[in-house]
Amino acid sequence: MPRLGSDARRLRQQARRIGLNCSTAIPQMKALLDDYAGLVWLAEEQNRPCQREAFTPEDTTQALLILDRLMDKNSPHARAGHRRRHQLFLTTMVGQAIDATARYPGPGPLYAAILKGYYCTYPRPTDMALMEDLHLERSSYYAKKKEAILCCALAFFGTISQELDL
Repeated sequence: MPRLGSDARRLRQQARRIGLNCSTAIPQMKALLDDYAGLVWLAEEQNRPCQREAFTPEDTTQALLILDRLMDKNSPHARAGHRRRHQLFLTTMVGQAIDATARYPGPGPLYAAILKGYYCTYPRPTDMALMEDLHLERSSYYAKKKEAILCCALAFFGTISQELDL
């Protein structure tokens, strides 16, 4: 196993202090980050205003009937609405974790640039393209990417989810 840099050691110490298991938190954070861009798009698309300017009386009646069905807790539409709220909540939490990562002392802005560049951009750039944009050598880029994911996991599992009492 390669020798860890001072930032990586400090992040792992912080994780141990709050009882965060790095071997499970890092893969979980990667999965959340992988889903983040798609979930943000989905939440934005569902909240995008309609292009129509006015509703006819028939449209209003239809909308009220649909709304009535959505309010029925047992309907599949209500469950879909719950899923959308859950996705929006999750994307907000991951976004806050990325923002918190940017505030990490020292390499925080670089970590956030890696996370936003790789996980929040569509289409996803290659690692090579991102390391060129950030002017990082290959081994430094991959080391910083791992540290960025760990830092984001610390923010997500260690602070944001605790603040929300999850």
